[in-house]
Amino acid sequence: QTNAFFITTNVIRTDQQKQSVCPESTAVAGAKCTNDDDCERGKPLMLGDGVMNGTCNLNTSTCFVLAWCPVEWLHSPICDAPLLNNVPDFTVLIKNSVDFSKFGVQRTNVPSHYDKKR
Repeated sequence: QTNAFFITTNVIRTDQQKQSVCPESTAVAGAKCTNDDDCERGKPLMLGDGVMNGTCNLNTSTCFVLAWCPVEWLHSPICDAPLLNNVPDFTVLIKNSVDFSKFGVQRTNVPSHYDKKR
């Protein structure tokens, strides 16, 4: 997402994933199919898990994708409460450093004393 900052607060665990070809989740828009013509080879599913390989899985009625398989199905997070439940109280320091090497100029938004070890 453009102009956004995210902090992961919970986890959905999908065991034994590996990069492979597998059926896309039935919850993904654009993944449903009735035949191979519905699965455009090389087309990414923007809200999905991978890139379609051109084959329809007739058991799930979804396209096969090259992705981390098995893809995540709609399971509950590991915990009901967020693992990082104090996120609203976090202070985030975003350090920027720019080097204009052609001109021998460096700029940063962090005072030098922030980087000193205490």
